[in-house]
Formats: sequence, structure tokens, C-alpha cells
Amino acid sequence: MAETLRIRIPFMLLLVISFLLTGMVRADEVDVDDGVKKVEDADSGVLREMEQLRFKISSLDAIIAEKNREIERKEGALAEIDKSLKEKSHTIATLQREIELIQNKEAVDSAELLEKSHSRSASLEKQVENLKSELQLQNKNKEVLLARATEFENRVEVQTSKLKNLEKINAEQQRRIKKTERLLKVAEEELVKEIEKAASKIRELTEIHGAWLPTWLAVHLDHCLEYTITEWNHHGKPALESFLQKASEISAQAQKHAEPHLDIIKEKWVPTLKDQYATFSTFISPHVKKASTKTIEFYEVTLVTIKPHVLKMQEVAKPYYQDVKKLSKPYIEQVASVAKPHVEKVRITLKPYTKKAVRVYGKFLKTSTVYHHQVQALALENLQKYELTKALATKELVWFLASAILALPIYLLYNIILSIFCTKPRKPSQNSQDDHPHRRHKRRHVDK
Repeated sequence: MAETLRIRIPFMLLLVISFLLTGMVRADEVDVDDGVKKVEDADSGVLREMEQLRFKISSLDAIIAEKNREIERKEGALAEIDKSLKEKSHTIATLQREIELIQNKEAVDSAELLEKSHSRSASLEKQVENLKSELQLQNKNKEVLLARATEFENRVEVQTSKLKNLEKINAEQQRRIKKTERLLKVAEEELVKEIEKAASKIRELTEIHGAWLPTWLAVHLDHCLEYTITEWNHHGKPALESFLQKASEISAQAQKHAEPHLDIIKEKWVPTLKDQYATFSTFISPHVKKASTKTIEFYEVTLVTIKPHVLKMQEVAKPYYQDVKKLSKPYIEQVASVAKPHVEKVRITLKPYTKKAVRVYGKFLKTSTVYHHQVQALALENLQKYELTKALATKELVWFLASAILALPIYLLYNIILSIFCTKPRKPSQNSQDDHPHRRHKRRHVDK
């Protein structure tokens, strides 16, 4: 089709050009014939017409030259079109060849790709098997590490408990020693003062109210007071001083033994414990929140369920309570009426002494509150010194510790006084007869 088009297009152009030239020539001939006739008719306008004809011929020559140029241009364009068509046909042929080559290559490549995919799948299967074996090994290692971690946690807990116990023992010993020294000094002074006051009061009472206390009782009280003072000076005071010395020595030894362990624990165990506590707190905080929400829900549900039963029980028990109240009311009134004069007599007799007791009790309360606040401040400072005991530094625990520390010397003094003055008589053993088999029985003398 392309070759036929190439042949037909220049042929058609030649035909068009030939038709145009023939038309122009005919027109020129007609014009020439008319001019000749006119020359014959009129000689005067011949020259003008000849000039016009020449001018027309020259114009026609120019037009023909332009047409020839256009034809040449069109022929050049057609030649260029032929060249482009040839190039495109050549490119199409080359593309067809390349497509065939690519198709052949694709068939070869697909076979190679299949082989490669099979080999790749086999290698991947091997890798999967290796990964499975590695996972099994990692799981085993994980179990071993978990067991070691549990053992380590148990050891850490044991070491922390030991550390806490050592710190508590050390702190308690130091506190007890310091506070017992202070409190015992104060107690000694107060005891001496109270004994002197009691002796002076007893003397005053014996002098003023001679009829109130019998003479034998006053003498016995004086003798008891003197005996207590002498026993305290001879036995109680040196025993207390020796006890304080021993306690200070024991606390110093315990502190020396505990210092290297405390340093090791602070350097090694405390940071690990902090990390484990942080992880443990992060792990447990959601569970604690869940547990708290569940407990609140359970509490609300139990309240809703139990409240009607409680109200019913109150309604049922109310008449019985009223009956018991009615039955017991006359007996209570009788007891109150019988005891009223005796109570008034006791109140009247004890009135002068109660005022003094109230004053002494008020002073004692003031001094005890002052000491209690001081001991609370010391306990708070000592608890906040250490990182492990910071969490325990609450108001309730500090108050309890201060009250225990204040009550401890009183309890010790009470036990010392009991051990000195209230010596229990030895009970005879049950096998006393077996211990002395050769003892003779006493003879009973018959009354004459």
C-alpha cells in the first residue's frame, strides 16, 4: 500500500500541472490571435497591445516559475515522507524481530525462574527449619533464664529482708540506747522527785490527818520507801548502768559487723532492686487498678444486696430491744439509787486528792506530749534517711514507734522493780519425798 501511494501521488501532481499549462497556453493563443486581428484593424494600438502582451507573458512566466517551485517543494516533501515511511517500516521490522527474540528469551527466562524459585523455596524451607530449631533453643534458654531470674529474685528478696532486718536492728538499738539513756536519766530524776514528794506527802498526811492513816501503816510506808531507795541505789542503778553499757557495746559490734554488708548491698543490690521494683510496679499497676475497680464494684453490689437484709434485721430486733430496755430499766434505777450516796461520799472524800491528781496528770500529759513529739521528729528523720525506709515514714507508724519507745523504759523499770522487790517464793517440788527417802517422820506428842 505504501509503494502504490508513492507512485500515484507524483503522477497525479504531474497531471494537474499539465492541465494548468495547457489552459494557460490556450489563453495565450487566444490573446495573440485577437491582437493580430486588432493590428490589422488598427495600427495605432498595436504597440500598446504588444507591450501588454509582453507584460502578461512575463507575469505568466513568473507564475509558472512559482508553480514549478511549489512542485519541487512538494516533491521534496514527498521524498521526505518516503524516507520516513521507509525508516518506520524498517523500525517496525526490527521491532517485530526484537519481539520474537524477547518471546524466546521469556520462555528461557521463565524456565530459569522456575528452577530458581524451586531452589529458593528449598532454601527457604531449610531456613524455616533452622529458625524453628533456633526458636526452640531460644525458648529453652528463656525458660532457663526465667528460672535463674526467679532464683535471683528470691535471693534478692532474702538479701533485702536481711538488709531490712539489719537496718531495723541497728536503728532500733541506736534509738533504744540513746532514748533509754535520756529517758532513764529523766526517769531517775523524776523517780527521786516523786519518792521525795511521796515521802513528804505521807509525812504531811500523817502529821495533819493522823486519824486517817494508822501509825503502823505510816511506819510501814516510811520503811518501804527507805528500803526502795536503798535497793535502787545498791542494785537497780548499777544494774541499769551495766545494762546500758552492754547495750552500747552490742550496738557498736552489730554496727561494725553490718557496715560492710550494708555497703555491698547498697552498691550491688539496691540498684537492681530499684529496677526490678520499677518493672514490677509497671507490670502490676494495671492489675491493681483492675482489682481496685472490681473491689469497689463488689463493695457496691454487696451494699445494695445486704442493706435491705440489715434493715429487716433492725426492724425485727427493734421490739426485742424495747422489751429488754423496759425490763432492765427498774433494776438499773434501783442500782443507781443504792449506789448514789456511796458515790457521793467517795467523791467528797477524794475531792482534795483528785485536784492534786488532776494537776499532776496535766503536768505529766504536757511533758509526755513534748517528749512524744520529739521522739516522733527523731523517728521521722531516721526513717527518711534511708531509701528503703522512706516508704514507711507515715504518721501512724511514727506515732506508734514513738509511743512504743516512750513506753519501753517504763516497762523495763516496772520489770526491774518487780524482779527486785517481788521475788517469788520457790514452790516445793512434787518429788520432795523421793529426794529424802531416809528422813524420819516426826512423832506426835500425846497431850498429857
